[in-house]
Amino acid sequence: MGTQPLARLMCNIEIAPDNEYDADVMVVHEVGRELISALQQDGYAVASVYKGNPRGIGLFYQVASGNVPLEGWPDEETDMLEGLKYLLQTVSPIARTLWMAGRRALQAPASLSVALALEDIELNLDPRDMDDEEGISLLAQTILQRYSGQHLPSSQHITLNGKIARARSGRRGL
Repeated sequence: MGTQPLARLMCNIEIAPDNEYDADVMVVHEVGRELISALQQDGYAVASVYKGNPRGIGLFYQVASGNVPLEGWPDEETDMLEGLKYLLQTVSPIARTLWMAGRRALQAPASLSVALALEDIELNLDPRDMDDEEGISLLAQTILQRYSGQHLPSSQHITLNGKIARARSGRRGL
């Protein structure tokens, strides 16, 4: 019995205030620390990426999963809908971890909204969008209706954008 080829899933995460002119940088960094800690505990590799913003308000990370079996991995022959569903299933644990990091790091009235950006599309997400196969299927159909590409994008083109609202008063424990 031969071994199955493996690959690493990679995606991007950005955390920023929804209003950079009324933001608490410490809140953004606290969500980032919670996120990194949780992802690393779940076995993901996380790298901080410098994007050249001199104000340093937003954070950008590249996240790599452990090795994923290539069986079922979308390729050129894969139906676009099935391929998108597979990609969304593989990034859904990362999205859930981002929401949980926001819940742990923020207190009302601060909140974290998450959007999924895929090349030229950005969709606001609700945690239920990626909770089960039905939600992922609906999300994949919505993306297909808006997606202009001819080929299935790679996971490296997926960015989860976390926007922190009312961050000035949102830190826990202060």
